[in-house]
Amino acid sequence: MLQWFATPRAPSRGPFMHTLPMHISFASTYPPRACGLATFTRDLRAGVGRPGYTSDVLSLVNSYAGPERLPEVGFEIRQPVQDDYAAAAEYLNASSTDVLCIQHEFGIFGGPEGTYVLELMEATHAPVVTTLHTVLPSPEPPYLAALKAVARRSDRLVVMTLTARELLSDVYGVSASKVDVIPHGTPDGDPSIGVSFRSEHGLENRTVLLTFGLLGPSKGIEFALEALPRAIEASPDALYVILGATHPEIVRTSGEAYRESLKEEIATMGLGHHVRFVDRYVSSEELWAWLSAADLYVSPYPGMDQICSGTLAYALAAGLPVVSTPYLHAREVLAGGAGRLASFGDTDAFGDALAHFVADPAVRMDASTRARSFGATTSWPLTGDAYADVFERVLSDARAAAVAPPSEPVHPAALSAALDALARLTDDVGPFQHATFGRPDRKNGYSTDDAGRAIVVALAAAERHDPRSDERVVALRIARTCLGFLDHAQTEEGGFHNFMDYSRRFADAPAGEDTVGRAMWGLGAAIAWGPDAAFRTHARSLLERSLPRVLHHPRALAYAMCGLELALDRFPGVAAYRTRLREHGDALVARYRDISEPGWAWFNDDVTYANALLPYALLRASKRLEAAEGADALREVALESLAFILEQSFHEGLFDAIGNRGWLRRDGTRAAFDQQPIEAGYAAWVWSETAEILGDPTYADAARRATEWFYGRNRIGEPLFEAATGACYDGFGPKGVNLNQGAESAIAGVFAHLALHDLDATAAGLSAPPATHLASLD
Repeated sequence: MLQWFATPRAPSRGPFMHTLPMHISFASTYPPRACGLATFTRDLRAGVGRPGYTSDVLSLVNSYAGPERLPEVGFEIRQPVQDDYAAAAEYLNASSTDVLCIQHEFGIFGGPEGTYVLELMEATHAPVVTTLHTVLPSPEPPYLAALKAVARRSDRLVVMTLTARELLSDVYGVSASKVDVIPHGTPDGDPSIGVSFRSEHGLENRTVLLTFGLLGPSKGIEFALEALPRAIEASPDALYVILGATHPEIVRTSGEAYRESLKEEIATMGLGHHVRFVDRYVSSEELWAWLSAADLYVSPYPGMDQICSGTLAYALAAGLPVVSTPYLHAREVLAGGAGRLASFGDTDAFGDALAHFVADPAVRMDASTRARSFGATTSWPLTGDAYADVFERVLSDARAAAVAPPSEPVHPAALSAALDALARLTDDVGPFQHATFGRPDRKNGYSTDDAGRAIVVALAAAERHDPRSDERVVALRIARTCLGFLDHAQTEEGGFHNFMDYSRRFADAPAGEDTVGRAMWGLGAAIAWGPDAAFRTHARSLLERSLPRVLHHPRALAYAMCGLELALDRFPGVAAYRTRLREHGDALVARYRDISEPGWAWFNDDVTYANALLPYALLRASKRLEAAEGADALREVALESLAFILEQSFHEGLFDAIGNRGWLRRDGTRAAFDQQPIEAGYAAWVWSETAEILGDPTYADAARRATEWFYGRNRIGEPLFEAATGACYDGFGPKGVNLNQGAESAIAGVFAHLALHDLDATAAGLSAPPATHLASLD
């Protein structure tokens, strides 16, 4: 038996397979247009049914369809209008399309030899998978050039037979490695419906021969009619059913003249009792009923160049023996004994082949078994799944090609630019939470979350610049503004409001634990790095009011620990800070002991956000506290969870943040999207600090790679940091980069460039190659 799906299935060159979710756009004719290509595309779209897949259709039309247009049709391309093809590409580029799948027939596209389609292919940003429904063995030069151009612009080609792939190599010079062989899909219907259908249509005592499809001279019906008498001699009850409407283009140019000529021939030959026309375009359900009711399929195409016949594929799926002329598709699929071939023009041989099957039910049964066995490999779910594999590989390869080492950033300038971007978002109240396309979004106001983290990065940046530099002035303005915000946000009980609207009114009750923790982190940084005693004293008063707050959430504990450890850096003798740091650390360790198990060294049943900070907080605390205060346990858990989160954060050499559209679950389920800058920023900062604490170059290497995520070394190969402006986009999802640039992203950009600044300062001491599993990142 033929081996379908026969292209070598080598692993993708790219770093990511299973790139769900994914949006596919199909370009083809489409229902309600009555043609085989339209039906094929409808069924293929339904067959590509993996969870997380969405799709729409770019429908080729003669004129706009109007109210009968199906809802999945997102754009209509008028076949003869050249500008529509470029407009379609612009539409795709502004949409969620991940892969464009083109169904290619020369006749459905405008321009000489259908070359207008090249304008769509050239202008779209999405990778292109093209299914070739026609591959001519001996093309005229214009058709040869046109198909070569289509093949060149396609990222992958799909054909439906091995013969077609060989022709592409031998005639068109296309490498076989670029071509996938996926058979024409077929329905998986119930064959038992044929019994009742025969009764309903007066077929009980007839041996039914069937040809279906849009009627026209290219079907070769005249040839089958000339051979039919031999079948009638062998089986006087033979009935030849010709199912299908006349092709719309033939009707448009010559009406029903062709069908009428066939009827005249039938009358002349005296075959009226043995031929029945069903003159309409039938539904898929009725078509399957006719196939199930038939005994033999007749495929009399008059020319060899038919590389794929959907009608032949459907017949085999229904278990029908086939008598056919030896066109390319029939020669390939009938080689296993599911039918017989008769030479073009040899009506005697064709008639003998018909007679062979109609005369002997046992012969038909044997061929039917072979046909059904073959057809079982071509069902639409199997075909759709094979296409899905192609889509995932081509998208993975496209993203891998886009992921190149970033241009080496000028780190001091980039840090200054990132700090400027945060300053642009900060007015005299605090940082705006959100920015729409780079402009502050006043509707959403401010947050304590951002104010706390902004103090950390602003004062860290100030520490790294000359006291008289403009950068330090900018950083201290941000820090002073944010400290004032925290003062205003704090409640008498030591908690914090989080959200303030633009009218300077808090829009919530006192916020949750994470907000308290982030505020304490900022306050600890203000105590450690504050520019003067008054600033530091102000921060101490706010931090100490928050100390009695009971925290349970692992991230809240980690944030608070980071703040307390920084405060102890300035005032190591404050017993209350040490006590609270130890208590929070013990709580985090206890949480880890309850949840972790071999292979899952984490604090929850899922890995979500701010991940790198949890082990970092424990590591900093273990360095600060004495062994008698539980420092050894803190360090042990810190190192275990650091190694775990490091391993989860990389894929084939690239930092790959855990997406917040589902996170990473204990069962191994992992979300690829939406990835956000704060994860990469935290990771870069934490791992650069960890490299210094542990003297381990593994973490220095990991920190650089986390920063490279901002420059395009990421899952989609697109940069999120604008070196010229310092602005940072809000992340990326399956549709690409989120073009908004809010405060959290700006803070993440500063974190990342602080890490680069520190790594450069200590590079000489951490230059040895990594010795752990991160070595595989190269």
